[in-house]
Amino acid sequence: MGNAGVRPTIVCLSDLGLTLPKLTDPLQTLQHPLLAKAQSLPDERDAGGLQPVLSLKDREWWKVKAVHYRGAATEISDIWDSETPIDLEAAKANGANWWVCKAGTRQEDSADDFYRLIQAKAKRLVSAEDKKRGRTTDTTSWLPAARDLDRLKAETAARFVIDIRETVVGLIARSMRDGKVWRAEASGQSIAVVVRADDGEAYLAVGATGYYVEKIVAIMLDAVPGISADDWLVEPTKIRMIEPASGEVVFSAVIPPATQTEVLNVELPPDWADAAED
Repeated sequence: MGNAGVRPTIVCLSDLGLTLPKLTDPLQTLQHPLLAKAQSLPDERDAGGLQPVLSLKDREWWKVKAVHYRGAATEISDIWDSETPIDLEAAKANGANWWVCKAGTRQEDSADDFYRLIQAKAKRLVSAEDKKRGRTTDTTSWLPAARDLDRLKAETAARFVIDIRETVVGLIARSMRDGKVWRAEASGQSIAVVVRADDGEAYLAVGATGYYVEKIVAIMLDAVPGISADDWLVEPTKIRMIEPASGEVVFSAVIPPATQTEVLNVELPPDWADAAED
């Protein structure tokens, strides 16, 4: 997975006086000048335009500046620090490569300058044993903690639900317009839909990549407005141009007129799903 944006740690949010938003709002998308500026860090680094925090010696930190805000960001690359208090491999798998870990405000030409303050903190964190080895700063504890990964996992789960719901409604909207089968992938799941608007019946095929996953099926069926779980029926055989593959289940339900109107108002890009099947 590629870079998922430059995320603030929960400690960083506290530094900025921000609270955790709902799970459907990824932390890297929060509206704050410093966090907005941080999103350009990977490109700026690749272009050679980033300023390093030279006073921090134990790992590579980069300066983030926006208006009067200041921050320190780092990239968690393929070279892992064994002392870092997080499952870094899991974070990497979720695309969490860049993090803003410390933040504050500018107070230049004073003893309270942001980068001087964090340098002093990093010096105090060096253990006696590490000092003997010549280590001058220790920023390990600033890196993403377990709760940061927990938040990332929760956001991923929320996005999974949204992707499936949007895909199901989008497929129904397409099929309602032409009566054909429309197929798409959402969060790794195969979904096929066909709607016969003339008799008000909707036939939904759910592919679970070879096995039946009740939670995923429940999300798919719950995505259709105006239809309850009790309205859906399991179809045992091929139905209206949808033939279940191994591990697939076909469900059918009648779409109320109000639901048809609501779904038809969904706007989709022209190449959003696979081509319809006759």
